[in-house]
Formats: sequence, structure tokens, C-alpha cells
Amino acid sequence: MMKLIKKQSSFKHILLCICLFAGINAFADEVEIDGIWYNLVAKTKQAEVTSKSEGYSGVVNIPETVTYNGVIYDVTSIGDEAFYNCTGLTSVTIGNSVTSIGNMAFLDCSELTSINVEVGNTTYDSRNDCNAIIETATNTLIAGCKNTTIPSSVTCIGDYAFDECSGLTSITIPNSVTSIGYAAFLDCTGLTSITIPNSVTSIYREAFRGCSGLTSIKVNTDNTTYDSRNDCNAIIETASNILIAGCKNTIIPNSVTSIGDEAFRGCSSLTSITIPNSVTSIGNMAFFNCSSLTSITIPNSVTSIGNMAFMVCFSLTSVTIGNSVTSIGNNAFSSCYGLTSVTVGMKTPVSIFPYTFNSSAATLLVPAGSKSAYEAADYWKDFKEIVEMAPLRGDVNGDGVVNISDVTTLVSIILGQEPLRGDVNGDGEVNISDVTTLVNIILGKE
Repeated sequence: MMKLIKKQSSFKHILLCICLFAGINAFADEVEIDGIWYNLVAKTKQAEVTSKSEGYSGVVNIPETVTYNGVIYDVTSIGDEAFYNCTGLTSVTIGNSVTSIGNMAFLDCSELTSINVEVGNTTYDSRNDCNAIIETATNTLIAGCKNTTIPSSVTCIGDYAFDECSGLTSITIPNSVTSIGYAAFLDCTGLTSITIPNSVTSIYREAFRGCSGLTSIKVNTDNTTYDSRNDCNAIIETASNILIAGCKNTIIPNSVTSIGDEAFRGCSSLTSITIPNSVTSIGNMAFFNCSSLTSITIPNSVTSIGNMAFMVCFSLTSVTIGNSVTSIGNNAFSSCYGLTSVTVGMKTPVSIFPYTFNSSAATLLVPAGSKSAYEAADYWKDFKEIVEMAPLRGDVNGDGVVNISDVTTLVSIILGQEPLRGDVNGDGEVNISDVTTLVNIILGKE
């Protein structure tokens, strides 16, 4: 039995060596031919275009075949990130033999002005001289440039299609497009306006993230999936009332119930935003890296603030959080190094994480009667100072705001329907004169 085991082990060792030898010979060393680097597959006589350490620049023509040591190889693929960050690349032509283009192959080629696939290629095309690469079978535009014109036969703008194309200033999305892929226009900082046609039924996350130059976002009024109601300069998912993408000129309509994940992420030119009291939740990373945002007021309608919702908002100095919040996510206000004051309306501190706030240099203002609770609460107690706010004059129902609901409560008290309280004018009695005073407070007359 021992000899048999040893023999089997030796056989496995020999087999492993054969496999390793075969693997070594399957790929030659990376070689440069006429300024382009390739991986050469000896067994299949195929070549893959790969990245170049110093990057490609100028004009690149990818041929159908290359010859190395007398052997002809078909150029069949362009590898992952082959032209990534080639900011000096201006023009690329893809030969007929290419059947595979890797992920993010042309990412961040900001000066690319011409993309052309030769007419005989059966997998990809650049129909109508569109200056883009289109996957022929699916009509998906997979890579574009600042001079791209999207043909009316394209049905999908693929993931990362224009990612970091900072030279792109305008683009028309034709009515044939039904889907805009993940990060399709990520960090297109030169893009100033976008119109979504009525044909689009799906927009994936981060489609317009980091488009800091955007001033106008519109959805065609005939679109049944998305809208830009009230000329809000944003994209709203109609059925759910979730705002999924905004810009520096966005005005959030008071029918929006949620600010979606990453809706304003990377909007570095956003300086202020009003969140209406229709909003009940703020998504993960909703305002991540809105580096010019100086203050934010979260209304009483909001119950949850997502993870990293306002993280890396360097200019943020003051935050006001309404009284209905029951959940604040991890790192929600982390790396907001300019933060000096946080005002909360919750009388009972909610659970937070160690890095929810940059609290060591900020003052925490809390409702009357709640200071001791915050001083004892984990991570809230780490604020530089905790200050108890004076009771709000006219806040009869104790919700932290003075509005018409306080009038309703006060009338109920006068009628004996609620416990006696609400001496708004301080005359020692609760009567109709307190209602008059309260209305004047609401109207700003007192």
C-alpha cells in the first residue's frame, strides 16, 4: 500500500509539472510590437492588447494580426484597463479581428476624440461614424468619448461607457435607449446638462455621480418610469417618489419621500439644499463628498439617515437634525472636519457609531431636559461641549417646532380635552389670548 501511495504521489507531481510547463508556454512574455503591448497565446496564436507602463498617447491603430518570431497572431482581445488613464490618447482604431474588450478598457481617456471600429468587425461597430464602440448584437454602447454621437439604434448605454470622460460637455440620448448602466457618466465633470428621453426605463446607480458641472437635469414628460417634476433639476423614480440623481441646481419637490443612495454623491459644486418635510429617509452616501455644502437642516419628517450620508463634506459647519430620527448610520457625518455645531431635536439620544460625527471640536445642542441623557450616551458624550437649549416659546405639543399643530393642541387644552399647559403669553392663565399670541409667533410677529 505504501508503494502505491508513493507512486500515485509521483504521478501527481509529474502531472503538475506538465501543467505548469504547459501554462508557461501558453503565454509568451509580454511583447511590444509597433508601439503596442500584447500578451501572445502560443497555443491558439492569439494576441491580447495590454496596458503600457507609461500609457498610450496620440493615435493607436490596433491591427488584425501581429507577427512575432515568424509566427502570425490574430489580435482578438483588448484586456481589462488596457488604455486606462491614457490621458494623451487622441484616436484609436480597432481592427476586424477583435472579439473581446475588457472591463474599463478605455476608462479616463479624457482627450480621446476619435474611436473607430473597422467595418468588417462582426462583434463591435462604430455605426454612423459615432465615435464610440457599440456591441453589435445587443446594441449596447460600451465606450464613448467627448465627440460621441449616440446613434438612434443604440438601446443601452453600458456600465462605465463615458466614465471619467471629463472632456464631454454635451450628449444627446436618443429615444431608442432604454437603459443607462452603472457609472455610465461617472465623473464627467464637463457635462453641463442631460435630458432623459421617454424610452428610458432603468437607470443604474452612480450613472451621473461626480458630474459636478451639471446645472440642468430633465426627464421627458412622457417618461412613465422617471420624472423631473416641478422643473426640479433631478431624476425622480415616479412610482416610489425617490430622488435618485441630483445636481447643484436641484430643488427637491415636497412630494419626494426619499433621497436615494448616492443621489448627490460627488456633487462638489452643491453649496446648499433644502430638504422638504415630505422626506422620510436619506440614503447611504446620499451627499457623500459634497465638499462645498456648508450647512444642512434635516426636517422632523426624516426618520433615518444612511451610512456615510454626509461623509467627506469638508465645508459643512452646522447640522440640524429633526426630532423624528431613530437611526443614524455609520460614518454619517464622518470626515466633516469643519463641523462646529450639531443641533438635535430628539429628546432621547439614538444609538450612533464611534465615527458617526467628527465630534471632538463641535458643540452639541440638545432639547431642554435632555442634557444628562446625552452626557451619558455612548459617542454623544464625546462632543466638545453639550448645551441644553431653552424651551421653544409656543411649542405647546413639545415636538420641537412651532406651527399650526400647536394651535390645535392649545385649543384642545382650553376645551379641557388635554392636561393644562400652554401659557404662551405668560399671564398665568391658559385661554384664547394664548392662541392669539401663538398665531403671532407662527406668523413672525412676536
